[in-house]
Amino acid sequence: MAMIRTMKDVEERRIKRIKDFEERKANQTFISPAFVSAYVSNFQLADSDFFRYMFPISGTLQHGLIFLDFVAGMKKILTMRAGLVGPSGGSFYDFTVKEGYNRIKPSIPIPAGTRLALGFINVPEKMEVRGIWIGFTFATQGVLTLDEDVEALEIDENA
Repeated sequence: MAMIRTMKDVEERRIKRIKDFEERKANQTFISPAFVSAYVSNFQLADSDFFRYMFPISGTLQHGLIFLDFVAGMKKILTMRAGLVGPSGGSFYDFTVKEGYNRIKPSIPIPAGTRLALGFINVPEKMEVRGIWIGFTFATQGVLTLDEDVEALEIDENA
């Protein structure tokens, strides 16, 4: 027996499909790549952190750009340390930076919940910079469901 569909039935089915699609899409996030940027002014250099960030989802730290604006007469080359502490441990990456633009390409995999801290090490005396600009890209692997990534983080912490 053939089913007769009214315009109302067709419209209701179309609206239900749209609502179902929007519901599925609401749990997904397209954040590839994400851009993180910060500025620090009039910073006294010492063996301490000047920038901290936590990655809420898994991905890869890809490209970075750092601009240093030193106060006149200051040392022009320093060692910067990036400390990464995540659910399964931590690691440090040291790199040399100079006054002006500094490009880095770390390509480091980052699990959800990893904390990043940037600072200078082996600073010989108190030094001051007028400004530090930081920008980097963070790429996720495909489409991520935030709920699943957060659940994975909770499982790792309880293990």
